[in-house]
Amino acid sequence: MTDPGANVDVIVVGAGPAAVSVAWPLVRGGVRVLMVDAGQVEDRKLLVGRPPLFELRQGSGSAYLLGNDLAGLRDLGFTSPKLRTAAAPGVLDEYEKQNRVTTDGFRLVGALTVGGLSRFWGAVCCCFDDDDLAGAGLQAEQLARSYQAIAHRIGLSGIAEGAMANFLGKGLALQPALPLTDLARGLLDSYGENVHESEFLIGRPHVAVLTEAKGGRNACTQDLSCMWGCSQQSIYDAAQEIPRLLGHENFFMRHGLTINSLSRDNLSWRLFGRNSRSGEDVSLIAPRVILAAGTIASTAIILRSVTPECASVPVLTNPAFSAAIVLPRRIGYRLPVRGFGGAQLCFRIPLSNEPGDYVFGLVYDSAAISASDMACHMPFTRQGALKLTRALLPMLGLILVYFPGRLSSSTASMTMDGNLLVTGKQHPDLEGNYRNIIKAIKKHFSRMGAYMLPGSAKLYEPGAEVHYGGTLAKAGIVDVNGKVKVAANLH
Repeated sequence: MTDPGANVDVIVVGAGPAAVSVAWPLVRGGVRVLMVDAGQVEDRKLLVGRPPLFELRQGSGSAYLLGNDLAGLRDLGFTSPKLRTAAAPGVLDEYEKQNRVTTDGFRLVGALTVGGLSRFWGAVCCCFDDDDLAGAGLQAEQLARSYQAIAHRIGLSGIAEGAMANFLGKGLALQPALPLTDLARGLLDSYGENVHESEFLIGRPHVAVLTEAKGGRNACTQDLSCMWGCSQQSIYDAAQEIPRLLGHENFFMRHGLTINSLSRDNLSWRLFGRNSRSGEDVSLIAPRVILAAGTIASTAIILRSVTPECASVPVLTNPAFSAAIVLPRRIGYRLPVRGFGGAQLCFRIPLSNEPGDYVFGLVYDSAAISASDMACHMPFTRQGALKLTRALLPMLGLILVYFPGRLSSSTASMTMDGNLLVTGKQHPDLEGNYRNIIKAIKKHFSRMGAYMLPGSAKLYEPGAEVHYGGTLAKAGIVDVNGKVKVAANLH
Protein backbone atom coordinates (compact mmCIF):
# COMPACT_ATOMS: atom_id res chain seq x y z
CA MET A 1 0.00 0.00 0.00
CA THR A 2 1.13 3.57 -0.62
CA ASP A 3 1.64 5.86 2.37
CA PRO A 4 -1.57 7.88 2.88
CA GLY A 5 0.34 10.75 4.51
CA ALA A 6 -1.95 12.83 6.69
CA ASN A 7 -5.13 11.41 5.18
CA VAL A 8 -5.85 8.84 7.91
CA ASP A 9 -8.33 8.82 10.77
CA VAL A 10 -6.25 6.93 13.32
CA ILE A 11 -2.58 6.15 13.85
CA VAL A 12 -1.89 2.97 15.81
CA VAL A 13 1.62 2.88 17.26
CA GLY A 14 2.88 -0.69 17.55
CA ALA A 15 2.30 -3.96 15.70
CA GLY A 16 1.90 -6.48 18.51
CA PRO A 17 -1.23 -8.31 19.68
CA ALA A 18 -2.81 -5.21 21.27
CA ALA A 19 -2.21 -3.09 18.16
CA VAL A 20 -3.60 -5.74 15.82
CA SER A 21 -6.63 -6.36 18.04
CA VAL A 22 -7.53 -2.66 18.11
CA ALA A 23 -6.93 -2.26 14.37
CA TRP A 24 -9.33 -4.98 13.21
CA PRO A 25 -12.65 -3.47 14.38
CA LEU A 26 -11.56 -0.04 13.15
CA VAL A 27 -10.64 -1.34 9.70
CA ARG A 28 -13.85 -3.37 9.43
CA GLY A 29 -15.77 -0.23 10.41
CA GLY A 30 -14.32 1.69 7.49
CA VAL A 31 -11.87 3.80 9.51
CA ARG A 32 -8.63 4.70 7.72
CA VAL A 33 -5.85 3.28 9.92
CA LEU A 34 -2.10 3.79 9.70
CA MET A 35 -0.05 1.34 11.78
CA VAL A 36 3.49 2.43 12.67
CA ASP A 37 6.08 0.07 14.12
CA ALA A 38 9.79 0.18 14.90
CA GLY A 39 10.45 -3.27 13.49
CA GLN A 40 10.47 -5.06 10.19
CA VAL A 41 8.68 -8.27 9.24
CA GLU A 42 11.25 -10.97 9.94
CA ASP A 43 12.50 -13.46 7.40
CA ARG A 44 11.73 -16.87 8.87
CA LYS A 45 12.86 -19.00 5.95
CA LEU A 46 15.44 -20.65 8.21
CA LEU A 47 12.61 -22.42 10.03
CA VAL A 48 11.16 -23.97 6.87
CA GLY A 49 12.11 -27.61 6.54
CA ARG A 50 13.61 -27.75 10.04
CA PRO A 51 13.94 -31.31 11.38
CA PRO A 52 12.26 -32.12 14.71
CA LEU A 53 14.20 -31.35 17.89
CA PHE A 54 14.91 -35.03 18.51
CA GLU A 55 16.90 -35.21 15.27
CA LEU A 56 18.63 -31.88 15.83
CA ARG A 57 19.88 -33.17 19.17
CA GLN A 58 21.71 -35.91 17.31
CA GLY A 59 24.04 -33.22 15.92
CA SER A 60 22.47 -32.32 12.58
CA GLY A 61 21.45 -28.84 11.55
CA SER A 62 22.83 -26.78 14.42
CA ALA A 63 22.00 -23.59 12.51
CA TYR A 64 18.33 -24.21 13.19
CA LEU A 65 18.96 -23.98 16.94
CA LEU A 66 21.78 -21.45 17.04
CA GLY A 67 21.10 -19.33 13.95
CA ASN A 68 23.57 -18.64 11.16
CA ASP A 69 25.21 -15.99 13.36
CA LEU A 70 25.22 -18.22 16.49
CA ALA A 71 22.81 -15.80 18.20
CA GLY A 72 21.33 -18.75 20.09
CA LEU A 73 24.56 -19.00 22.09
CA ARG A 74 24.22 -15.50 23.56
CA ASP A 75 24.18 -15.32 27.35
CA LEU A 76 20.65 -14.19 28.24
CA GLY A 77 21.21 -14.51 31.97
CA PHE A 78 18.75 -16.32 34.21
CA THR A 79 15.49 -15.69 32.38
CA SER A 80 12.59 -17.63 30.97
CA PRO A 81 13.68 -20.25 28.41
CA LYS A 82 11.09 -18.71 26.07
CA LEU A 83 13.62 -15.95 25.37
CA ARG A 84 15.80 -18.44 23.51
CA THR A 85 13.68 -17.73 20.41
CA ALA A 86 14.26 -14.01 20.86
CA ALA A 87 18.04 -14.21 20.71
CA ALA A 88 18.13 -13.13 17.06
CA PRO A 89 19.55 -9.64 16.50
CA GLY A 90 16.86 -7.01 16.07
CA VAL A 91 14.49 -8.69 18.50
CA LEU A 92 16.14 -7.75 21.81
CA ASP A 93 19.03 -5.58 20.63
CA GLU A 94 18.65 -1.79 20.66
CA TYR A 95 15.23 -1.84 22.32
CA GLU A 96 16.15 0.46 25.21
CA LYS A 97 18.16 2.82 23.02
CA GLN A 98 15.48 3.14 20.33
CA ASN A 99 12.76 3.84 22.90
CA ARG A 100 14.96 6.09 25.06
CA VAL A 101 14.64 3.89 28.13
CA THR A 102 17.24 3.11 30.81
CA THR A 103 17.00 0.61 33.64
CA ASP A 104 18.31 0.19 37.17
CA GLY A 105 17.88 -3.25 38.75
CA PHE A 106 15.22 -4.12 36.19
CA ARG A 107 15.49 -6.62 33.33
CA LEU A 108 13.62 -5.05 30.40
CA VAL A 109 12.82 -7.25 27.42
CA GLY A 110 11.33 -5.75 24.29
CA ALA A 111 11.01 -6.70 20.65
CA LEU A 112 11.95 -4.41 17.78
CA THR A 113 10.09 -6.62 15.35
CA VAL A 114 6.60 -6.72 13.89
CA GLY A 115 4.55 -8.96 16.16
CA GLY A 116 6.04 -7.55 19.36
CA LEU A 117 6.29 -9.86 22.33
CA SER A 118 4.09 -12.44 20.59
CA ARG A 119 7.27 -13.23 18.66
CA PHE A 120 8.37 -15.39 21.58
CA TRP A 121 5.47 -15.81 24.00
CA GLY A 122 4.34 -19.03 25.64
CA ALA A 123 0.90 -18.87 23.92
CA VAL A 124 -1.04 -19.81 27.08
CA CYS A 125 -4.35 -17.89 27.16
CA CYS A 126 -6.54 -17.18 30.19
CA CYS A 127 -9.54 -14.89 30.68
CA PHE A 128 -9.83 -12.43 33.56
CA ASP A 129 -12.77 -13.13 35.87
CA ASP A 130 -14.51 -10.75 38.27
CA ASP A 131 -12.04 -11.54 41.06
CA ASP A 132 -9.13 -10.60 38.79
CA LEU A 133 -10.88 -7.39 37.73
CA ALA A 134 -11.84 -6.24 41.24
CA GLY A 135 -11.15 -2.51 41.51
CA ALA A 136 -10.54 -2.07 37.78
CA GLY A 137 -14.02 -0.73 36.99
CA LEU A 138 -14.72 -3.65 34.66
CA GLN A 139 -16.68 -6.87 34.89
CA ALA A 140 -15.92 -10.12 33.12
CA GLU A 141 -19.17 -10.06 31.17
CA GLN A 142 -18.12 -6.78 29.53
CA LEU A 143 -15.05 -8.53 28.08
CA ALA A 144 -16.73 -11.81 27.09
CA ARG A 145 -17.54 -10.88 23.48
CA SER A 146 -14.02 -9.58 22.90
CA TYR A 147 -12.50 -12.74 24.36
CA GLN A 148 -14.69 -14.86 22.08
CA ALA A 149 -13.85 -12.81 18.98
CA ILE A 150 -10.11 -12.84 19.65
CA ALA A 151 -10.08 -16.57 20.45
CA HIS A 152 -11.82 -17.26 17.14
CA ARG A 153 -9.42 -14.99 15.24
CA ILE A 154 -6.11 -16.24 16.64
CA GLY A 155 -7.09 -19.90 17.08
CA LEU A 156 -7.10 -21.64 20.47
CA SER A 157 -6.73 -25.33 21.17
CA GLY A 158 -7.61 -27.08 24.40
CA ILE A 159 -10.49 -28.70 26.27
CA ALA A 160 -13.60 -27.12 27.75
CA GLU A 161 -13.57 -29.25 30.88
CA GLY A 162 -11.15 -30.20 33.64
CA ALA A 163 -10.07 -28.68 36.93
CA MET A 164 -8.80 -25.47 35.27
CA ALA A 165 -11.74 -24.95 32.89
CA ASN A 166 -13.47 -22.17 34.84
CA PHE A 167 -10.19 -20.37 35.40
CA LEU A 168 -9.17 -20.43 31.73
CA GLY A 169 -12.50 -19.10 30.42
CA LYS A 170 -15.85 -20.42 29.21
CA GLY A 171 -17.60 -20.13 25.87
CA LEU A 172 -14.46 -19.93 23.74
CA ALA A 173 -14.07 -21.59 20.35
CA LEU A 174 -11.52 -24.36 20.82
CA GLN A 175 -9.77 -26.62 18.35
CA PRO A 176 -8.91 -30.15 19.58
CA ALA A 177 -6.29 -30.23 22.33
CA LEU A 178 -2.66 -31.05 21.64
CA PRO A 179 -1.57 -34.50 22.85
CA LEU A 180 0.25 -34.52 26.19
CA THR A 181 3.75 -35.92 26.56
CA ASP A 182 4.03 -39.04 28.71
CA LEU A 183 5.51 -36.99 31.56
CA ALA A 184 2.56 -34.57 31.58
CA ARG A 185 0.01 -37.34 31.14
CA GLY A 186 1.48 -39.17 34.12
CA LEU A 187 1.16 -36.07 36.30
CA LEU A 188 -2.42 -35.40 35.26
CA ASP A 189 -3.48 -39.01 35.71
CA SER A 190 -1.97 -39.05 39.19
CA TYR A 191 -3.82 -35.85 40.06
CA GLY A 192 -7.11 -37.42 39.00
CA GLU A 193 -6.48 -40.60 40.97
CA ASN A 194 -6.02 -38.85 44.32
CA VAL A 195 -8.21 -36.74 46.58
CA HIS A 196 -7.04 -33.13 46.45
CA GLU A 197 -8.04 -30.00 48.24
CA SER A 198 -9.78 -27.41 46.09
CA GLU A 199 -6.85 -25.09 46.76
CA PHE A 200 -4.70 -26.86 44.15
CA LEU A 201 -5.97 -27.08 40.59
CA ILE A 202 -4.04 -28.46 37.64
CA GLY A 203 -5.10 -29.23 34.08
CA ARG A 204 -4.51 -28.60 30.41
CA PRO A 205 -4.09 -24.96 29.35
CA HIS A 206 -5.76 -23.20 26.46
CA VAL A 207 -2.99 -22.35 23.99
CA ALA A 208 -2.97 -20.17 20.88
CA VAL A 209 -1.64 -23.08 18.84
CA LEU A 210 -3.47 -24.60 15.88
CA THR A 211 -4.24 -28.30 15.71
CA GLU A 212 -6.24 -27.66 12.52
CA ALA A 213 -5.08 -25.41 9.66
CA LYS A 214 -6.52 -21.90 9.75
CA GLY A 215 -6.00 -18.67 7.77
CA GLY A 216 -2.85 -19.79 5.96
CA ARG A 217 -1.31 -21.25 9.11
CA ASN A 218 -0.67 -24.97 9.46
CA ALA A 219 -1.50 -27.36 12.25
CA CYS A 220 1.17 -28.10 14.84
CA THR A 221 3.52 -30.88 13.70
CA GLN A 222 4.66 -31.56 17.28
CA ASP A 223 8.37 -31.29 16.50
CA LEU A 224 9.18 -30.19 20.12
CA SER A 225 11.06 -27.14 18.77
CA CYS A 226 8.63 -24.44 19.90
CA MET A 227 11.26 -22.63 22.01
CA TRP A 228 13.19 -21.91 18.80
CA GLY A 229 10.26 -20.60 16.76
CA CYS A 230 7.36 -22.29 15.00
CA SER A 231 8.14 -23.59 11.51
CA GLN A 232 4.44 -24.00 10.65
CA GLN A 233 3.14 -20.69 12.05
CA SER A 234 0.91 -22.83 14.26
CA ILE A 235 1.69 -20.66 17.29
CA TYR A 236 -0.09 -17.33 17.00
CA ASP A 237 2.11 -14.33 16.24
CA ALA A 238 0.54 -10.92 15.61
CA ALA A 239 2.79 -10.47 12.56
CA GLN A 240 0.78 -13.20 10.84
CA GLU A 241 -2.21 -10.86 10.69
CA ILE A 242 -0.51 -7.89 9.00
CA PRO A 243 -0.85 -9.28 5.44
CA ARG A 244 -4.59 -9.77 5.97
CA LEU A 245 -4.97 -6.25 7.33
CA LEU A 246 -3.06 -4.92 4.32
CA GLY A 247 -5.66 -6.56 2.10
CA HIS A 248 -8.06 -3.78 3.15
CA GLU A 249 -7.89 -0.50 1.23
CA ASN A 250 -8.23 1.54 4.43
CA PHE A 251 -5.25 -0.01 6.26
CA PHE A 252 -1.68 1.22 5.80
CA MET A 253 1.63 0.22 7.38
CA ARG A 254 4.94 2.00 8.03
CA HIS A 255 7.87 -0.16 9.16
CA GLY A 256 11.08 0.86 10.88
CA LEU A 257 9.74 4.00 12.59
CA THR A 258 10.23 4.45 16.33
CA ILE A 259 7.83 7.01 17.82
CA ASN A 260 9.24 8.82 20.87
CA SER A 261 6.90 11.77 21.47
CA LEU A 262 3.79 13.58 20.28
CA SER A 263 2.15 16.99 20.59
CA ARG A 264 -1.17 18.63 19.87
CA ASP A 265 -1.41 20.24 16.41
CA ASN A 266 -4.70 22.16 16.20
CA LEU A 267 -7.35 19.40 16.29
CA SER A 268 -4.89 16.63 15.45
CA TRP A 269 -1.88 14.90 16.98
CA ARG A 270 1.61 15.16 15.53
CA LEU A 271 3.90 12.21 16.21
CA PHE A 272 7.68 12.54 16.22
CA GLY A 273 10.03 9.64 15.63
CA ARG A 274 13.01 8.33 13.75
CA ASN A 275 13.62 5.96 10.88
CA SER A 276 15.71 3.12 12.34
CA ARG A 277 17.57 2.51 9.06
CA SER A 278 18.28 6.00 7.73
CA GLY A 279 18.36 7.79 11.08
CA GLU A 280 16.25 10.63 9.70
CA ASP A 281 13.56 12.32 11.79
CA VAL A 282 9.95 11.51 10.91
CA SER A 283 6.74 13.43 11.61
CA LEU A 284 3.21 12.02 11.19
CA ILE A 285 -0.20 13.54 11.87
CA ALA A 286 -3.70 12.16 12.56
CA PRO A 287 -6.85 13.25 14.43
CA ARG A 288 -6.68 10.28 16.81
CA VAL A 289 -3.78 8.20 18.17
CA ILE A 290 -3.76 4.79 19.86
CA LEU A 291 -0.53 3.85 21.63
CA ALA A 292 -0.07 0.08 21.59
CA ALA A 293 3.72 -0.07 21.56
CA GLY A 294 3.95 -2.13 24.73
CA THR A 295 3.64 -0.97 28.33
CA ILE A 296 7.09 0.58 28.71
CA ALA A 297 7.39 2.33 25.33
CA SER A 298 3.82 3.66 25.47
CA THR A 299 4.36 4.90 29.03
CA ALA A 300 7.54 6.70 27.94
CA ILE A 301 5.67 8.56 25.19
CA ILE A 302 2.88 9.70 27.54
CA LEU A 303 5.17 10.81 30.38
CA ARG A 304 7.53 12.55 27.96
CA SER A 305 4.82 14.33 25.97
CA VAL A 306 1.56 14.71 27.87
CA THR A 307 2.16 14.46 31.63
CA PRO A 308 5.71 15.75 32.25
CA GLU A 309 4.69 16.83 35.74
CA CYS A 310 4.15 13.20 36.80
CA ALA A 311 7.07 12.26 39.07
CA SER A 312 6.83 8.47 38.66
CA VAL A 313 4.40 5.67 37.96
CA PRO A 314 4.29 2.11 39.30
CA VAL A 315 5.41 -0.67 36.97
CA LEU A 316 3.53 -3.86 37.74
CA THR A 317 5.14 -7.16 36.86
CA ASN A 318 4.38 -10.77 37.74
CA PRO A 319 7.38 -11.79 39.87
CA ALA A 320 8.29 -15.31 38.80
CA PHE A 321 10.51 -18.26 39.53
CA SER A 322 11.27 -21.53 37.82
CA ALA A 323 12.33 -24.88 39.22
CA ALA A 324 13.08 -28.41 38.06
CA ILE A 325 10.90 -31.34 39.05
CA VAL A 326 11.82 -35.01 38.73
CA LEU A 327 9.53 -38.04 38.29
CA PRO A 328 11.50 -41.06 39.57
CA ARG A 329 9.05 -43.50 37.99
CA ARG A 330 10.36 -42.41 34.58
CA ILE A 331 13.84 -43.80 35.22
CA GLY A 332 14.96 -45.73 32.13
CA TYR A 333 12.51 -44.02 29.76
CA ARG A 334 13.61 -42.35 26.55
CA LEU A 335 12.98 -38.76 25.62
CA PRO A 336 9.86 -38.35 23.47
CA VAL A 337 10.48 -38.12 19.75
CA ARG A 338 7.50 -35.87 19.06
CA GLY A 339 5.25 -33.56 21.04
CA PHE A 340 4.25 -29.97 21.66
CA GLY A 341 7.20 -27.95 22.96
CA GLY A 342 5.20 -25.40 24.98
CA ALA A 343 3.47 -25.62 28.35
CA GLN A 344 1.85 -29.01 28.85
CA LEU A 345 -0.10 -28.22 32.01
CA CYS A 346 -1.13 -25.20 34.06
CA PHE A 347 -1.93 -24.94 37.75
CA ARG A 348 -3.27 -22.50 40.33
CA ILE A 349 -2.48 -22.21 44.06
CA PRO A 350 -4.03 -19.52 46.31
CA LEU A 351 -1.76 -17.15 48.23
CA SER A 352 -4.41 -16.09 50.72
CA ASN A 353 -8.14 -16.25 51.32
CA GLU A 354 -8.63 -13.08 49.25
CA PRO A 355 -10.36 -13.71 45.89
CA GLY A 356 -7.99 -13.25 42.97
CA ASP A 357 -4.87 -13.67 45.12
CA TYR A 358 -3.09 -16.70 43.70
CA VAL A 359 -0.06 -17.90 41.77
CA PHE A 360 -0.37 -19.32 38.27
CA GLY A 361 2.06 -21.98 37.12
CA LEU A 362 3.04 -23.85 33.97
CA VAL A 363 4.63 -27.27 33.53
CA TYR A 364 7.03 -27.94 30.65
CA ASP A 365 8.56 -31.23 29.54
CA SER A 366 12.36 -31.05 29.57
CA ALA A 367 12.37 -32.75 26.15
CA ALA A 368 11.46 -29.35 24.64
CA ILE A 369 14.00 -27.27 26.58
CA SER A 370 17.72 -26.93 25.92
CA ALA A 371 19.98 -28.86 28.29
CA SER A 372 21.80 -25.63 29.14
CA ASP A 373 18.58 -23.96 30.28
CA MET A 374 17.73 -26.98 32.45
CA ALA A 375 21.28 -27.05 33.83
CA CYS A 376 20.71 -23.57 35.28
CA HIS A 377 18.52 -25.26 37.87
CA MET A 378 21.14 -27.79 38.98
CA PRO A 379 23.07 -27.00 42.19
CA PHE A 380 26.41 -28.04 40.72
CA THR A 381 29.23 -26.66 38.60
CA ARG A 382 28.33 -25.93 34.99
CA GLN A 383 30.04 -29.07 33.70
CA GLY A 384 28.57 -31.28 36.41
CA ALA A 385 25.12 -29.77 35.93
CA LEU A 386 25.16 -30.49 32.19
CA LYS A 387 26.21 -34.12 32.74
CA LEU A 388 23.47 -34.67 35.33
CA THR A 389 20.88 -32.92 33.16
CA ARG A 390 21.59 -35.16 30.18
CA ALA A 391 21.23 -38.23 32.38
CA LEU A 392 17.98 -37.05 33.96
CA LEU A 393 16.25 -35.39 30.97
CA PRO A 394 13.63 -38.13 30.40
CA MET A 395 12.40 -37.74 33.99
CA LEU A 396 12.69 -33.95 34.31
CA GLY A 397 10.11 -31.23 33.99
CA LEU A 398 10.33 -27.46 34.40
CA ILE A 399 7.77 -25.43 36.29
CA LEU A 400 7.37 -21.68 35.77
CA VAL A 401 5.37 -19.85 38.46
CA TYR A 402 3.98 -16.30 38.35
CA PHE A 403 2.97 -14.21 41.38
CA PRO A 404 0.30 -11.48 41.24
CA GLY A 405 1.22 -7.91 40.41
CA ARG A 406 0.65 -6.75 44.00
CA LEU A 407 3.99 -8.36 44.87
CA SER A 408 5.96 -6.10 42.48
CA SER A 409 7.45 -2.73 43.47
CA SER A 410 9.15 -1.34 40.37
CA THR A 411 8.67 2.23 39.17
CA ALA A 412 9.21 4.35 36.05
CA SER A 413 10.11 8.04 35.93
CA MET A 414 11.42 10.60 33.45
CA THR A 415 15.01 11.77 33.75
CA MET A 416 16.27 15.27 32.98
CA ASP A 417 17.46 14.17 29.53
CA GLY A 418 14.03 12.86 28.55
CA ASN A 419 14.72 9.15 29.03
CA LEU A 420 12.38 6.86 30.92
CA LEU A 421 14.16 5.28 33.89
CA VAL A 422 12.69 1.95 35.03
CA THR A 423 13.83 1.05 38.53
CA GLY A 424 13.41 -2.52 39.74
CA LYS A 425 12.76 -3.38 43.36
CA GLN A 426 11.61 -6.55 45.10
CA HIS A 427 8.44 -6.22 47.14
CA PRO A 428 9.07 -6.81 50.88
CA ASP A 429 6.34 -9.49 50.99
CA LEU A 430 7.63 -11.46 48.02
CA GLU A 431 10.25 -13.51 49.85
CA GLY A 432 7.78 -14.87 52.42
CA ASN A 433 5.19 -15.72 49.77
CA TYR A 434 7.91 -17.35 47.68
CA ARG A 435 8.89 -19.66 50.53
CA ASN A 436 5.26 -20.57 51.22
CA ILE A 437 4.56 -21.40 47.58
CA ILE A 438 7.67 -23.57 47.37
CA LYS A 439 6.33 -25.60 50.29
CA ALA A 440 2.88 -25.84 48.70
CA ILE A 441 4.29 -26.99 45.36
CA LYS A 442 6.43 -29.63 47.02
CA LYS A 443 3.37 -30.93 48.89
CA HIS A 444 1.00 -31.04 45.93
CA PHE A 445 3.46 -32.35 43.35
CA SER A 446 4.76 -35.08 45.64
CA ARG A 447 1.21 -36.46 45.70
CA MET A 448 1.51 -36.84 41.94
CA GLY A 449 4.86 -38.60 42.23
CA ALA A 450 6.95 -35.55 41.29
CA TYR A 451 9.62 -33.95 43.47
CA MET A 452 11.32 -30.58 43.22
CA LEU A 453 15.07 -30.92 42.84
CA PRO A 454 16.77 -29.40 45.91
CA GLY A 455 18.26 -26.00 45.15
CA SER A 456 16.64 -25.78 41.70
CA ALA A 457 14.11 -23.01 42.43
CA LYS A 458 15.32 -19.54 41.47
CA LEU A 459 13.56 -16.17 41.46
CA TYR A 460 13.92 -14.02 38.36
CA GLU A 461 15.09 -10.46 38.79
CA PRO A 462 12.37 -7.78 38.45
CA GLY A 463 11.09 -7.64 34.88
CA ALA A 464 12.82 -10.79 33.65
CA GLU A 465 9.52 -12.68 33.39
CA VAL A 466 8.46 -10.23 30.62
CA HIS A 467 5.02 -9.29 31.95
CA TYR A 468 4.65 -5.52 32.29
CA GLY A 469 1.59 -3.41 33.04
CA GLY A 470 -0.21 -1.05 35.37
CA THR A 471 1.79 2.11 34.74
CA LEU A 472 -0.71 4.63 33.35
CA ALA A 473 -3.80 3.02 34.88
CA LYS A 474 -2.34 2.73 38.39
CA ALA A 475 -1.24 6.38 38.23
CA GLY A 476 -4.74 7.47 37.19
CA ILE A 477 -3.54 8.86 33.84
CA VAL A 478 -5.94 6.75 31.73
CA ASP A 479 -9.56 5.78 32.34
CA VAL A 480 -11.09 2.31 32.31
CA ASN A 481 -11.24 2.38 28.49
CA GLY A 482 -7.60 3.38 28.10
CA LYS A 483 -8.30 7.01 27.18
CA VAL A 484 -5.74 9.54 28.43
CA LYS A 485 -7.83 11.71 30.75
CA VAL A 486 -6.12 15.03 30.06
CA ALA A 487 -5.86 14.66 26.27
CA ALA A 488 -8.60 14.38 23.66
CA ASN A 489 -8.49 11.52 21.15
CA LEU A 490 -5.42 9.89 22.69
CA HIS A 491 -5.70 6.29 23.89
